[in-house]
Amino acid sequence: MVWCWKWCNWRRAATVIVFFMLLVSLPSRDEQRVFPAVATNALNVATEAASQPTLALKPDDGSVSAITHFARAQAARKKKQWAVAQSECERALCLAETFRFAQASATQQTQHLEQFHKQYQRYHEFYLSLLMERHQPERAWEAHERAHWWRWQKTMSNWAGRDKPIPLNDPQLSILRDVKEQLLDDQTELLEYALGETQSYLWRVTRAGVQSYVLPRRAVIEAEVQRVLNALAPADRQTVWREASLQQLRAWLLPHLKAEPVAHQRRWLIVAEGLLQQVPFGLLSATAETSADITHIPAAFALLKTKPKTNRSLAALPAGVAVLADPVFGRHDERIENIQRKTSEAQWMLRSATETALMPRLPFARREAENLTNRFVPLMTLRALGFDANRELALSGRLARYPIIHFATHGVLNAAHPERSGLVLSQVNERGEPQAGLLELRDICRLRLPAELIVLSACESNRLAEGFLYAGARRVLASLWPVNDAATSELMARFYDALLNNDRFAPAAALRQAQLSLAREPRWQHPYYWAGFALQGEW
Repeated sequence: MVWCWKWCNWRRAATVIVFFMLLVSLPSRDEQRVFPAVATNALNVATEAASQPTLALKPDDGSVSAITHFARAQAARKKKQWAVAQSECERALCLAETFRFAQASATQQTQHLEQFHKQYQRYHEFYLSLLMERHQPERAWEAHERAHWWRWQKTMSNWAGRDKPIPLNDPQLSILRDVKEQLLDDQTELLEYALGETQSYLWRVTRAGVQSYVLPRRAVIEAEVQRVLNALAPADRQTVWREASLQQLRAWLLPHLKAEPVAHQRRWLIVAEGLLQQVPFGLLSATAETSADITHIPAAFALLKTKPKTNRSLAALPAGVAVLADPVFGRHDERIENIQRKTSEAQWMLRSATETALMPRLPFARREAENLTNRFVPLMTLRALGFDANRELALSGRLARYPIIHFATHGVLNAAHPERSGLVLSQVNERGEPQAGLLELRDICRLRLPAELIVLSACESNRLAEGFLYAGARRVLASLWPVNDAATSELMARFYDALLNNDRFAPAAALRQAQLSLAREPRWQHPYYWAGFALQGEW
């Protein structure tokens, strides 16, 4: 045996271990009857996993047992032994979840974990399809909700460097009951999406129950999403927008509207994943038949955990706002040097840049900030403009005392390392000396910001919104794509008009009012200008 371990590398050893464990782990006659198929599948799965150079399986990490149970679940499903397949897949998921939880903070095994997470996703998709095939949509939705919540918690806590989250492994926990009782009413429904390699799902959760819909596979849906996003890209802003561009995507993502159109106002809670997180659902809902107040949430359980027992109106809270806007991005800024900048026209300037050192100043950011702070009495206002809009202030804890926090600056998206995405604050001090200016997502996750509303008036800032929610914010308004500077300033003015003036709309309703108001003007009627912001958290 010692000679065998010396001769075999871990990949070969993993194959041997899986097959051996299978031979000694078939206690029932039902399982013995499917032994040939189980053994073949287990060996195939183990060989496939062992052939991956980034997956280092060891006999004590739980991953080998998970592969074994999953292979048995596959074989049982082929034999139409549904109970056995479901039980074995649940065991595989439990073991995989334990492995992910135990190893999530081991940075030296990042590549191994990424590979195993793909395997976990394979188990999860198999389990969802099995439950849906067995006509158990409520159980399938709860399984997806638990996984979604755990994945969000794990990611945020890792970036924050905090204690590991606790998986939702309590079988007595009724997410459906709590969601129906605490989150939903006659005007509110939850739309939760799961994208899969072979097929995808939508669960529509209302107080009446759970409706499920089978959607096309991930690749097909995301290709259509990308086509719509391309039509909304800045390069096409001068073209005439055609409503027909949304027809297919609307039919897939909102199939219930075709059979059950609503003429009255409704509220949608959206739980999306993958490229669906960039879909402007406000644009999809803005039709002649229906218009909805929309908010995105990481998971329904995330809102259950953070929602206070008593509903508080934003209008009833003490007035106060902190604004960080119009930072100084580099030595080229005329506020420290009289050097002529070479930039495009201000009205077409985007609130993002690929090189932070070359970022141009945003002409409308200061106007946006002044318009907002003038609505509040000076004693209840923190106005940090120019050099004062810096990272040190954002991390100081001073912002935690304000119910509304507003950032107007550039956003940076790092697709390879999402935790390094962030908001760009002043990178130069008043003496022209460089300083750290990027407020990264991992910095945000470590903050304590129990604000009622945080507005990220910056490009592609929706990736940062979940970090602020994790930091304690109840609502975050963020952008879905590189937004236009002038249009954003105008949208924000109308949003705060609806939020703070006599009508006192809730944030989700205020956003809808502002977007539809902007869309009615010929200059801004293209959805690129008005549909690029979405609310996350509570409505």
